[in-house]
Amino acid sequence: MEIETTLEWFYFAEADLDSALILNNAYRKHDAIICYHCQQAAEKYLKAFLCYNGVIPPKIHVLETLCALCSEFDSSFNEIARDCAYLSPFAIHARYPLEMEIANLNIVKSLEIAQKVKDFTPIAGLKAKLTNEKGDNNV
Repeated sequence: MEIETTLEWFYFAEADLDSALILNNAYRKHDAIICYHCQQAAEKYLKAFLCYNGVIPPKIHVLETLCALCSEFDSSFNEIARDCAYLSPFAIHARYPLEMEIANLNIVKSLEIAQKVKDFTPIAGLKAKLTNEKGDNNV
């Protein structure tokens, strides 16, 4: 377990979620990019959990696979697997023309899921534990 690397994953997850929220409040909404950042945030939260548990996170964007890997350490990750599956397509398809049609409903649901992953007890608890140990509330 590498605490510094785990905290870096959390930092980048927070940056993606913050970016999605900022873009969502912008005058011109970039729907696909908001959903992309939500997927990226969830991916990085899952990878932080894996990193903490001694797993080098695979270089993939498929959240269902990452959830399955996390569930090997904590079976409660099965509870968010379906939500994570919803976000997976936004990793790639939402960034290219004509790949995916995105509606406001997708934005709302993506933001909700990204926040749900952030607040998911095994992830939120781990982040709180590490930031308390390190004494750094900026993560």
